[in-house]
Amino acid sequence: MQEEKEQAGLEAEAEEPELEEAAEEAEEAEPEVPEEADAEPEPDVPEEAEAEAEPEPDVPKEADAEPEPDAPKEAEAEAEPEPADKNRPGFVETVFGGIKRLTLKQAERALLIGGVVVIVALCIVPALAFQNIAPGNSAGSVGGADATAPAAIQHAEGEYEENDSFAIALMTGEYSGTVLEKTDDAGVGYVEETLFIGDSNTAGMINYGATTNVTMKNGIGIVSMGISHVTSLNCVKFSGMSAVPVPEAVRILQPRRILIEYGTNDYYMTPEKFAESYKTALEAIEAAYPWSDIIIGSIFPITSNCSYYTVSMPVIEKFNLELVKLAQEKDVHFLNWSEALKDPATGYCKPEYMAGDGVHLSKKGHEEIFSYLRTHKLDSDDKRPKPLNPIPAREPTPFGLLGVGLNTSSDDPVSPLEEEPKEEKKPAEKPPEETPPEDEKPVDPPPVDPPPVDPPPVDPPPVDPPPDKKCPDCGEDPCICGDPGEPDPPGDPPGDP
Repeated sequence: MQEEKEQAGLEAEAEEPELEEAAEEAEEAEPEVPEEADAEPEPDVPEEAEAEAEPEPDVPKEADAEPEPDAPKEAEAEAEPEPADKNRPGFVETVFGGIKRLTLKQAERALLIGGVVVIVALCIVPALAFQNIAPGNSAGSVGGADATAPAAIQHAEGEYEENDSFAIALMTGEYSGTVLEKTDDAGVGYVEETLFIGDSNTAGMINYGATTNVTMKNGIGIVSMGISHVTSLNCVKFSGMSAVPVPEAVRILQPRRILIEYGTNDYYMTPEKFAESYKTALEAIEAAYPWSDIIIGSIFPITSNCSYYTVSMPVIEKFNLELVKLAQEKDVHFLNWSEALKDPATGYCKPEYMAGDGVHLSKKGHEEIFSYLRTHKLDSDDKRPKPLNPIPAREPTPFGLLGVGLNTSSDDPVSPLEEEPKEEKKPAEKPPEETPPEDEKPVDPPPVDPPPVDPPPVDPPPVDPPPDKKCPDCGEDPCICGDPGEPDPPGDPPGDP
């Protein structure tokens, strides 16, 4: 078989020169055509001539299928990539090698540049993290009246409408029957029959009692208190009793209705966790005194320059949305008095309704929300059992709770009170004295001599004692010797001469 293949190959090689010669002869035999005749059609060439001009060599079919001989292994070796040099240094070795080749000055310069880069990075990274702090963390504690909130909560105009899920939910009417609608003014008596429970803003209601009609009798406001403290903190003190938590205080006070206002100190929670804690507190209050009507108050808005960077309007709206859902779930009522404070153009609180920190209400803010409260009353019957039990007198909240006491703000990050400008009292001007006419002038009375003054007593002069009258001879007074007081002359003998 192999011999036949070799024979066929030799025959094919022998025919190739003959075919080439035939092709050359055919080219010489073609007549030359002038250039003008290029457009004329070519004369038909018979198929036989074409076949003669281009004869195909007969190649045996077996030769077509002949496999190519195997390439030598040397060619395959040439096509393979060259292996990497094992002695070539790696990246780390190159770096350390370069460091070793540095001079002392170059090394010092590199260390200086590296230190500067590290210091700049340590300054920039915390600043960026501070600007991007997510709202809802633990409340900050600094910021004066003129402090400006960081860029993280500076919202452009129009963003409020997109983020105010709470306002949008109320507009749909989904919570009608739960949210209190506008009514006639219920008057001061409605306020006095309501127990207000809450944090520093509720303490502010007590401080502005002349405006709000909230006193110690119908207000429990603890500065810095959060919703999780309602059931655990002994914060209400009555005369002759130890301090008790809020639910027990509700049982003692027996109010007709309760308005709960928490949330300002709870932004470290998620909205879901906040709603869960609120539900626990609500159920504890209901169990302590089930005859009171309960109203949940919306959390007040903040101003655009609020001093607390952890507080933002989108977070407040999410909390309020959870509160209105909870009110509907527990079949209690919801007072949306925060809408009385908002600027419709921005969604933030109007500056005149807040103190300088942007979180606590001013006197004007209290006036506005209590006007809203009286005109959105809860009309219901008094379900309390009669007669009511005697109510002991309230006492100030014990100090040391959350660092502060009732109506005090020394340790609170901000004061719940707005300092009112004090008017300086001027002394009353005395009216000018009228000068009577000369004829009506009173006549001065004649001068009166002062009474005589007794001279001081004078001690009498000392009196000499009387002389001794005893006789020097006999020593008796009177003398018994007949010669009193006369001594015998010297030399005379005693007795008769």
